[in-house]
Amino acid sequence: MDQGEDIESCAYCLRTIFGEDGALAKNAHKKVIDSFLPLMNNFPLSNKVLCPDCEQESYCSEQCRAKAFRAYHKVICPKAESDHSYRKIYDLARKMKRTNPLLIMRMFAVVAQKLQEWRDDEQNGEKDNDDQQAELVMESFQQFSNFVANEEKSDGDDLFLQLFVTLFNRIESPYFRNLLNISTYRRLNGSLLRNASKINPVSPFHEFFLQASPSIQSHMVKLLTKEVEGTLPGLFFENEVMKSMCISAAGLFPVIDSVNHSCQPNVAVVSCFPDFRLQLVAIRPIMKGDEICFSYIDEDQNGIWRRQRLKEMYLFDCQCPKCLKGL
Repeated sequence: MDQGEDIESCAYCLRTIFGEDGALAKNAHKKVIDSFLPLMNNFPLSNKVLCPDCEQESYCSEQCRAKAFRAYHKVICPKAESDHSYRKIYDLARKMKRTNPLLIMRMFAVVAQKLQEWRDDEQNGEKDNDDQQAELVMESFQQFSNFVANEEKSDGDDLFLQLFVTLFNRIESPYFRNLLNISTYRRLNGSLLRNASKINPVSPFHEFFLQASPSIQSHMVKLLTKEVEGTLPGLFFENEVMKSMCISAAGLFPVIDSVNHSCQPNVAVVSCFPDFRLQLVAIRPIMKGDEICFSYIDEDQNGIWRRQRLKEMYLFDCQCPKCLKGL
């Protein structure tokens, strides 16, 4: 996840933390934005909610904190340990400017937490069953392993894996430990590099602009871009101020990331929500039986550039109608 001007976002849903201790506190254009706050009654600003045990992850609400704790954070929370592997992983990721290891850590944590909860239930009286344990691990991991990918090497792979092994050393399961190897790590890294979709959640300020009256929109444009007429909302969102309030993140989506590529796409992937959700939007008529395709690259480039880019990034030769025609 990359952030503009150190904008904080919810570690669970990616919503911009827009309160006085979040985006507004750090945004260079705070004075301009403050002038519109009295008009934003329908867009309550979220203040930062920290994990009370480790104060490492921040959330936009208590609800998101609770969801994260139930889904993955409980098993990796470092609590007050300053030398915990979790903190070392974050420090190494920042030093190397890598975000994929943090996502991979969360994938392993989802599996580990489900397994740990199952083991806790077993200790309450039910008989431990190796077959059930193996099935649980594989089913939990399948949501990530379904994405076809080659192993992708990156700097620091071995260091991150060593820290992962230490982080999850309390998970006493041979089935889980079999997942903690360099091959699995690199396949997950490949899934993120080749399949992950880009996410750019809109901030409450963006939502406010879209629903504001034309006069307020014009006033906002005048203050932030020095332009009153002829500025489309889409172009306005590319403005330095608006971009500085958004983060750029990535995630794996079972449906969207299973859609094939075409240099003549009939849908586009749109990040138009204030959180991690994405939407497929039709950009041309789609007939019954047509395959849904979007472009993995800039389809307006020439054919030589497109095919070379696709080969380098996604390891396939494009056979879409546009490329077959040599266009």
